[in-house]
Amino acid sequence: MEGINAEDGKEVLIANTAYEFAEKIDYCLKNPDILRGIGKRAQAFAAQNFGDFEIAVSVMEAYKNLISEKITA
Repeated sequence: MEGINAEDGKEVLIANTAYEFAEKIDYCLKNPDILRGIGKRAQAFAAQNFGDFEIAVSVMEAYKNLISEKITA
């Protein structure tokens, strides 16, 4: 998934077409235990990567990069 380092089948289910989307829905309906595991890992992934602290660190890094580019330009 572009921009997010989640892994298909681990923290997310990715579908690029309507057919793939339907297959993933069918898979979820047939494998509720696996779906629960993906949900738990997705929740942990989101907490680890998108909490307030992590977002603040990302913003600070972006500002540092902008300042560095401005200084060297």
